[in-house]
Amino acid sequence: MNDAPQNFQMNAGDSKRLKITLVDEADIPIPLNGVQTIEWSLARSVRGDAALVKSLANGGVVLITDQAGVGEVNCGRYDVLINHADSVALAGEYLHFCKLKDAAGAAQTVFRGRVQVERVI
Repeated sequence: MNDAPQNFQMNAGDSKRLKITLVDEADIPIPLNGVQTIEWSLARSVRGDAALVKSLANGGVVLITDQAGVGEVNCGRYDVLINHADSVALAGEYLHFCKLKDAAGAAQTVFRGRVQVERVI
């Protein structure tokens, strides 16, 4: 999986779809068959309370199956859906990270990064 920080910018009040594909060291997508949880969080600091949480359970994370190969359940891709109501009150710099628990119950942080949310007048 890519250990490099995943940074992005957005405007407060905008909607955004983060398109994420998990790949191994050879850059081959890792199927997410049987994944138990995926949770994406946005917070001011590593130990701070989350300003926004998206997950498979709350519908904010969606597994993408239409790009899977024949006989595969998933192509390693999932999207995090940020809508207007999620971002309208945000401003400044945040940290974001995504944790995944696989079919065997092993938990890991699959990426992290910084998010800059700009207030637009």
